[in-house]
Amino acid sequence: MARKKQKILGRLVKKDYDNDLEEVLLKKNFQAEVKSFLLNIMYKIDYSYTDYENAKKNVLSKQQYIENFINNIKTNCDTISFMKMDKMQRRTALVERDKKIILCYPIETKLLYCLSQINKQDDIIKSEPNVLCKSLTDLINIGNDINTTEPIRDFNGYSWDITTLNIENFYYNLIYQDLIFIVGNKKLEDWANHYNYMIDYMNLFNDYLEKTYGKKINKDISNSLKKISILLELTSNKKFKDELIKRKVEVEDKLNAMNDKISYLNNLSVQKRQIVNDIRKIELILSDKNKIDEEYKRRNKELPLEKKIFSKRVLVKSLEDEQEELMINLKECNNQMNSKQFIKTQKDLKYELDYLNLVEVANFKKQMLDEIILFQKQVLKIFKLKIEKANNKKELIKILYEIRYFNLIPFDETKNISQISTLKRSLKSVEDCAIEKSYDLKLINELFKNIDLNKKIFASIFSFNIIKLEDIYFKVIKDNEFYLQFYDYDIEDKKIKIDFKFEIKDLKVKLNKKIKLFI
Repeated sequence: MARKKQKILGRLVKKDYDNDLEEVLLKKNFQAEVKSFLLNIMYKIDYSYTDYENAKKNVLSKQQYIENFINNIKTNCDTISFMKMDKMQRRTALVERDKKIILCYPIETKLLYCLSQINKQDDIIKSEPNVLCKSLTDLINIGNDINTTEPIRDFNGYSWDITTLNIENFYYNLIYQDLIFIVGNKKLEDWANHYNYMIDYMNLFNDYLEKTYGKKINKDISNSLKKISILLELTSNKKFKDELIKRKVEVEDKLNAMNDKISYLNNLSVQKRQIVNDIRKIELILSDKNKIDEEYKRRNKELPLEKKIFSKRVLVKSLEDEQEELMINLKECNNQMNSKQFIKTQKDLKYELDYLNLVEVANFKKQMLDEIILFQKQVLKIFKLKIEKANNKKELIKILYEIRYFNLIPFDETKNISQISTLKRSLKSVEDCAIEKSYDLKLINELFKNIDLNKKIFASIFSFNIIKLEDIYFKVIKDNEFYLQFYDYDIEDKKIKIDFKFEIKDLKVKLNKKIKLFI
């Protein structure tokens, strides 16, 4: 009865949101094919989102996801066009945020990805050096864009089938999913899509980590995340390497100059005097109409035709802007001459240089993969802490879903996380811990009287793509040898050979009796 009510409510929600989308599309000058694609995406979201929500757990509500989808089309898109599919063409999409234009292949996941992309800000990081602002912004934004396509990419309303072909970048996706496990989907959605410049999200991230998991984990996670973001950028953005090399030289030069403090402060004093003189010159010009006339003639005489100043009003505005910039530079000089600020600047530059030095790495991709594996091990430590803190069945079953989802995240085109050899020991430790806690809280029906035997068998549930773990049933069958047959409710699913010796008396269940996995 409850499921029937949910389906009726779902149809009502679908009808309302279909109408909302159609009203938005009526006001848009999109081609009929584009409108048809958008309506079809809406249909697929409505049809598949409940399964997506059940399988992943840590997601936006269906209502919020659909509202975001419609509002994004309404607010951020003036033009959506499809390009011809051409194997020789390198780009499959073009998004111009300032002009509100999307041009992409006629593929639903590609269009949904672009709709997510057009809603982003270019800089969502505060209180970090520019090099990290760029790389961390891309890490959060690209990860969020890939995550946004998941409900229609991997769910079809019947099954959960992870489609690696349509994942834009495996590593950005993996790290973003890790962050969802660490801080939750809501915080990341706010960061990526509801960005508020007054909020320092990086500080919020660090505060949450330290408060929830402790100082050491916060330090390790934050440091790894920053390294990974730079290495990802270096492997995917050729210009970024040149920017890092240039900035590295600037930072090293400044640090070298600061090592001779007396000489450094003397140079600042010279700069300060020059800035003060320049400010006074501008003040004298602005206070005298005749001097404005003279400056207007002088500048225009020296400038080429295309750069000439066409009115004295423009000159005055330009002088005022110059004066404002000089005042900022004067304030910075004064700050740098303060001993506390001197020490802080030196510390900040050394901190930045630690990350800039990554540009000297011989093999960016190898170093990136090493850092990503290390990051996964840190995430698995967090899973253990979550399991230890779980006090009831509801909390624990959510963690079981997260571990199962973590196992199935694609690492590349052919392997998921559970198939990475360097992670298997850490994964097994977490899975064993989760199964032990499941028995402590009486969440899982025991198969064997010996918990170690149960661990060997039930670890397999973390590789199942059955959407609802609560729908898993099992029974022990004998066909020359012993097997464990799993069911997705009443449909046969995986059949696992029990590849260790045991006696019938070791079993806590009857042969051929179908039993629900979760109590």
